[in-house]
Amino acid sequence: MKQPLDIFLSHDWPSGIYRFGNVDSLLRRKPFLAQDIKVGNLGSAPTEELLYVLKPDYWFAAHLHVKFAAIVDHEVMRVPDE
Repeated sequence: MKQPLDIFLSHDWPSGIYRFGNVDSLLRRKPFLAQDIKVGNLGSAPTEELLYVLKPDYWFAAHLHVKFAAIVDHEVMRVPDE
């Protein structure tokens, strides 16, 4: 893949993406996600890694069938420790 990357499409959300959007609004629409968030099972670790490495301008994922806007500022983000 060449950078810069404009758009990335995936089935599942990146792990931890809920931290970058309105999680309260998300849980009002999908309250059953609270447990997954609590135990760290919401999203996919491999797609989270791709998010931090590829830094696309836009990322679309539809697995959870809900609109959830999240803004990740790649300029201040660092790749999590492995």
